[in-house]
Amino acid sequence: MQPRRIGLVLSYSLAHCRGILRGIKRFAETRPEWIITPVEPDGRGIRLLKELRPAGVIGHLFDRRLAARVQALRCPVINVAGVFDDFSISSVGLENDQIGRLAAEHFIQRRFQLFAFVGHPNHAYSNARQRGFEAAVQRSGFKVFYYHEKGLFDPRGQLWSLDVRFRRWLTRLPNPVAVFACNDVWGLQVAEACRATGLSIPEKVAVLGVDNDDLLCEVSRPSLSSIAVPSEAIGMQAATLLHQTMRRTISTRNVAAPKRILLPPIGVVVRRSTDVLAIDDPHVAEALRRISSEPLRLTSAHQLASGLDMSRRSLERRFRHKLGRSIGEEIRRVHLDRARQLLATTDLSISQVALRSGFSDGRHLAVVFRRDLQTTPTDFRRLHSVG
Repeated sequence: MQPRRIGLVLSYSLAHCRGILRGIKRFAETRPEWIITPVEPDGRGIRLLKELRPAGVIGHLFDRRLAARVQALRCPVINVAGVFDDFSISSVGLENDQIGRLAAEHFIQRRFQLFAFVGHPNHAYSNARQRGFEAAVQRSGFKVFYYHEKGLFDPRGQLWSLDVRFRRWLTRLPNPVAVFACNDVWGLQVAEACRATGLSIPEKVAVLGVDNDDLLCEVSRPSLSSIAVPSEAIGMQAATLLHQTMRRTISTRNVAAPKRILLPPIGVVVRRSTDVLAIDDPHVAEALRRISSEPLRLTSAHQLASGLDMSRRSLERRFRHKLGRSIGEEIRRVHLDRARQLLATTDLSISQVALRSGFSDGRHLAVVFRRDLQTTPTDFRRLHSVG
């Protein structure tokens, strides 16, 4: 087959884009004719691509000028950025409203009653995450405080956390408050602003980001909890869609109508920044801590109550009063979250995943997946795998 040059216009400083690149690489291994050409998302990089005449481009098109330059190359283009959603370009991205709902559920499960969102009012992904977050919080009877940064998008992150206006907003929030940042870059800056203003994390301010950038999350002090997203799956889907679009364009000599593919998040990776329970009942708080830290050892309400030197009935009653759900439901939720993460990040068999996440066997895991997630473990792995 004739060689085909594929341009990659990605923000390589972002872990999300590096994950996308790994997904593209996995697909490219099946296409020996692809010649991968990565360039920086700037004018010089696009000029280089123009000289090389690519057959197709996958780009993290985070501003309109960059998108226009890439479109001017007159070849099939797949966008993997969610900053704007009105480009006439095929795209692969995330179900950002689901990310917002997942963030709200994470905080609500920890019994927070005060919530805040930090994002960008001109970014489509941020607005969708805010909408999902706000809707879930409001359904629980609470309200959301907002901080919106209106500067230009910088894929490396802007140091607005050093700005007096942001610090003033942060210190005026009532607490304890749960702050959802639209991504890990901003989550790290929220954490640093808290440190600079003397707000303890997570006792006064719990902080949650998005992307699960392990380096940024561990650089944060304390470490940053984050919502993991299927970056590699986005890369695989983008490369597949580009391949299909290039074939269709060659066979019909017409430009294919833009397509939009959205993938759901994987789940919350809990680190120190949200490892707190806004619960005034010490027995319930300790029960939740043990369920979270010992998911394989604790499999029943009776076992948990015995470890706390309480009757099962008494603990169950207090648990339902404070959380609105049973001990068994909480144990199953933790087991399911662990199974989702193992399916997305390892090559363990379904049976091994089941045993390592607290289920009796693969069949039991499949039953719970169908009931709670309306899918199978195999289909979930196929969609979310980052291995």
